[in-house]
Amino acid sequence: VYGIKSLPGLDIYMFPTSEELYQFVGTREASISKPWKRSVYITKQNLHSLKHEMAHIMLASYGSFPFDISWSTGLTEGAAVAIEDDYDGIRAVDEYSARMLQLKLADGVQQVMQPSGFLSAAPSQSYVLAGSFSKYLIQKHGAEKFLKVYRERDFETVYNKPLSEFDREWKKTLMTEFETPMNYYDSLRMNYYFMRTSIVQQPCIRRIGKLLKKADEEFKNKNYKLADSIYEIVVNESGRGRAIQGRVQSLLHLKNFQGALEVLDTTTAAQEIKNKAALHLLRGDVIAMTTGDLRKASDEWEEAIKLELGDSYFISAFTHRYFFGSAKNVPAVQKALSDIYSIEPEGNKYDLLYSIEPSDSNDYAFTVSRLYMYSSYLYRTGALSKAYTIWKNGREKIANIIPDTSVVSLQLFEKLAEQKYLHYQEIFKEVH
Repeated sequence: VYGIKSLPGLDIYMFPTSEELYQFVGTREASISKPWKRSVYITKQNLHSLKHEMAHIMLASYGSFPFDISWSTGLTEGAAVAIEDDYDGIRAVDEYSARMLQLKLADGVQQVMQPSGFLSAAPSQSYVLAGSFSKYLIQKHGAEKFLKVYRERDFETVYNKPLSEFDREWKKTLMTEFETPMNYYDSLRMNYYFMRTSIVQQPCIRRIGKLLKKADEEFKNKNYKLADSIYEIVVNESGRGRAIQGRVQSLLHLKNFQGALEVLDTTTAAQEIKNKAALHLLRGDVIAMTTGDLRKASDEWEEAIKLELGDSYFISAFTHRYFFGSAKNVPAVQKALSDIYSIEPEGNKYDLLYSIEPSDSNDYAFTVSRLYMYSSYLYRTGALSKAYTIWKNGREKIANIIPDTSVVSLQLFEKLAEQKYLHYQEIFKEVH
């Protein structure tokens, strides 16, 4: 993409979990790069972001002292986002940028590409807009000039054209390509991702961050009642979706299932568009655990599927809907969900999942969802080779089951599942 012929030396430090990453680097972020050290720190579960982090290292020679990055955050992050195929594993930054312009959530990219402008918009907006614009510059005007502007940050000197003119051209290109109507779920998805405030506009961000860290620590130490009370403060002060999820999970661990459901039903912040969209999956799980009503839970999981909030969220929603939602033994489903949330962990994951029986023995969506869920258990423990083998061999075994064509989301599920394991196909190609 960048036309760089020789790459710098690179050290990649891979950690089993975010806790080990925190011990070594001091952050629980799933991945981080340090271009000035030519190093990437990443967890096994976040290998899909390796390309983004490596991009920062590839561009280190074109960055500025002392961190070997562009002094324009828009160019630094935009360059890394530009080489990614999708923003959320499903849709590309160009489509999301066009939708932002269409909904007037953004009026262009000029502000984002200014040295301090990146932080003036919501982070999700800035990353997407900068990524789409950087991709446009590379494709339209070549990598050589992009690398030069990455270092010098002066568009008019490098391109003989002001940034404002590029902004107009980029917007015209996007709106020509993506000028199509949006449906209800498109609008919800856009509001969830991009109807957010910038970091500098968020109220008491340092206090909220400290409270969330404290709540997370108490939760980890199994002080669930104290964790719930701290999460509640964060919800009341900021309406953070993560704090709502923290409250629900704390109450689940206290075996207060009805209380967890009430948080989702009655908390004002949980009804806001930016949070409600992302809570359908969790709400379905809580309904199943609390009431055993798999039909009602499936309604929530179905809504989560339609929203398509990224590959991981979509896959979780799909597997819950078509594995748990299609089961005939409710207690076994509740037991599996309790294990997923570590309320009552089970040792033998295979027996746990394969004790759940389908209503229809020839249900392809049920069978492939169970297979994916079991391989994911292995994946999360870091047993990547075993997870890949289980998935690959399992797919071959169920090839004779005819999929139900009425399950319209099945095609996307299979595409995303295959993409996930495609990352490891070359690594484990000796596995047959």
